[in-house]
Formats: sequence, C-alpha cells, structure tokens
Amino acid sequence: MRGMNHRRAPLVAASLILAGLPACSGCLQDTLGSDGRDAGAGNASSWSSSSSTSGGSGGASSLGSGGASSTGTGSSAEVDAGFTPPDAGIGTCRSGCGSWVFTTPLPATRNRHTATLLDTGKVLVAGGDNGMEPEKTCLLYNPSDEIWTATGSLNDARYGHTATRLADGRVVVMGGWGKLSGTLAALPTVEVYSPTAGTWTRVDSMPDGRAGHTATLGTDGRVYVAGGISDTQYVAAVESFNPATSTFAAAGNLAEPRYVHAAAALPGDKVMLIAGRHISDTLASVEVIDRVMVTPGVALPLGAWGVAATELDDTRALVTGGYRAGASGDAWAWHPTNATWGGPYAMVTPRWGHEAVKLTDGTVILVGGTRGGTDPSTLSACERYHPADNTFTDSAWMNVPRLSHTATRLADGRVLVVGGTYEFDLLVSAELFTPAP
Repeated sequence: MRGMNHRRAPLVAASLILAGLPACSGCLQDTLGSDGRDAGAGNASSWSSSSSTSGGSGGASSLGSGGASSTGTGSSAEVDAGFTPPDAGIGTCRSGCGSWVFTTPLPATRNRHTATLLDTGKVLVAGGDNGMEPEKTCLLYNPSDEIWTATGSLNDARYGHTATRLADGRVVVMGGWGKLSGTLAALPTVEVYSPTAGTWTRVDSMPDGRAGHTATLGTDGRVYVAGGISDTQYVAAVESFNPATSTFAAAGNLAEPRYVHAAAALPGDKVMLIAGRHISDTLASVEVIDRVMVTPGVALPLGAWGVAATELDDTRALVTGGYRAGASGDAWAWHPTNATWGGPYAMVTPRWGHEAVKLTDGTVILVGGTRGGTDPSTLSACERYHPADNTFTDSAWMNVPRLSHTATRLADGRVLVVGGTYEFDLLVSAELFTPAP
C-alpha cells in the first residue's frame, strides 16, 4: 500500500488529466464519466469545505496536514514518502542544479487546481479536484513561514479552470468543471478574488461554459479567453474580459477550436494560441487574437498538444514538449520581430503536461509532467532552458513525480510546486525549488 496520504486517482488519458476534460473520440469512453474520471475510482475522506473558513470571511486559521494547526515545514515522511518513486530525486545534474525541499503539505489532496502569486507575496490556491468532487475551498501559502491559511471559498466548486492575476492585483477565475443543477458540466461562471477582503465576488458569466481553455492577460490589461470544451462541444468563440467593467466582449472566432493548447501574450496587445487538440486531431496551427479579431499565425513545424508556452525576457515565446505519437523532446522559440520559429532545440527529457516557469535570471525550468507510454510515466525530472544559446541542461529533480500540479515563481525567486497526481495517487505534498546562485 502506498502512503496513507495518497488517494486512488483516475488512470486516464493525460489530455484528460491535464484539463479535466471528457475522453477523446474513441479513447477510454467505456470507462470514463463525462468529466473524464475513471467511473470505478474509489472515494476517500478529504478536508471538507466545512473544515475551512466559509466563503466571504477571509479566514485566519493556519493549516497543516489534515487541517491541523501548523508551525512550519512539513516532514517528507508524513507527506508523499510512503513509497519510493523509481526516478525521484536522482537525476544527472552535477553543477548549478539548485535544490528541492519539502514544505508544509496541503490540508488534503488536490490536483487540477490553480496557484497564483499575489502582490502580497502569498500564493492563492483555488479550487481543484479532491478525487471525489470539485473543490471550492481556497488556501493562501505564506513563503516567509511556510504556513497554509484558509481564505474565502469559491462560490462555485470547480477544477480545470483558469486563474489570472489582473493588473490591479485581483484574481479572476473562469470556467472549469463544476456542478450545474446537480450535474457536472463546463461552467460559464466567473469570480473575482479580492486579496484585501479575502473574498470571491461573482461577476458576469461567459457566454459559453468552458473548461480546458486559456485565459491570458494581454498587454492592454484585458483577459483573452480562448478554446476549451463546453460539455461535448469545442468552443470556437473568443472573449475578452474587461476588469474595469467585469464584462465580456466578443473577440472573434477560432478557425480551429482547440483544447490542451498553450497561449502567450505578444507585443502589440496580441495573444498567440499554440497547437493543441481537436477531437482526435493533433494541431500544429497557431492563431493570433488581435483585440477584436482572430487571424492565422505561422504554424509550428510539428503539431503537439500538452505543450507549455513561456514568454521570455527577449520577447520570444518558448514552446516546450507536448505529445505527438509519444512525448516530444522538441522545443521551439517564436521570434515576433521576424515572425519565424527557431528550433527544434533538444530537451533533456521528452515530456508533456509539465509546468514551465521563467526564473529571475531569464532561464526557464521545466517541472514534472509525463513521458507517457512507459511505466511509471510521471516525472520528477526537471531541466533548465538557457535563452542565450537555446540549450537545455539537467536540473535538480523533485522529491515526488507529479502531473496536474502547479508551479509558481515566488517573489524571492524560489518556485513553489503544489499537489498533483503520481500515477494512481493524488498528492498532498508541496515542494520548494531554490535555484543555484
């Protein structure tokens, strides 16, 4: 038996794990529910919303493992170390690796949540999947003392949603999978979090429910929402959210509706949508949102889904990994000045469903994800991309392999990784990465 803090998680196609979406056409349909979960997955107890501060109060209780009061860093032996992952903490890095350490675990398992750095330096973890139902509880992580604190709960429990920090410091959460009239469905609802009040406020809903979409803050301060799926339909409509009025406006339509894609903000108030999946098709196409219209972009040389996109300091957009008949070890860099893709650049480890975080020195660390097609496929391996020469080097590895986790750069330059899944198990642990000096 694996560690007591694990819960059986669905063994599903990774495209579903990434976004909490229904199964692809002809893919595991007989074993999955409409939310992409294994219909036979067992349930276990979790930290319920009644254990947290109710939505609207802001909360003040400090939480460690299981919701008990916490005084600081959690022990790895009490978190996800009831088993020894085959590849955990090994790696081939020998210099400039940085280091990973466990920090205080979550009160309960959580994956497909969001984690957003606030202006206060704290990290807001919102929603997610606890293995039994969508989650509405939210937590704040304080890097200075490594303590989790309950904050106001979402009005609508959800997972597979997006969370975007606005220019004024608030956070807007959109869509995801949740309950509508007691039935699991893609949500159209939108909520805005006030760090000052510690509460969520409903604002105008999106015209379409959607999950597995992207919501990208443009240089004009608006949030551009694109792609995703609404129950069984792929959403073509693109919407822009105006934080000043909390309203949506039409911003064009996608020529190729998609999910499990990536997005990056470009100079000139543009947002680039990259690759992804449509039904069983792997997309190489790129589309560009230009305020109120969508235009074709220059396609990736090779299609993929489950890629990660990172905006570099030199205005390029880095696209890493993805899946196409197996995990991809290719990376590409978009040059907006001459409208071309550079690459492919060879990654250390092929992966998809990973997190990519730009560090303070401009390098990018790739965290976790999955190889797919091998056992075990979930990765603890991490690697660094160096923009100066477009090379990848091995980095220190996490203590626990993860998929459906979050990775957030903190104000002090460290990276916080929270929750996720390892093969059959949901995780409660969290880790901190400190880059090498």
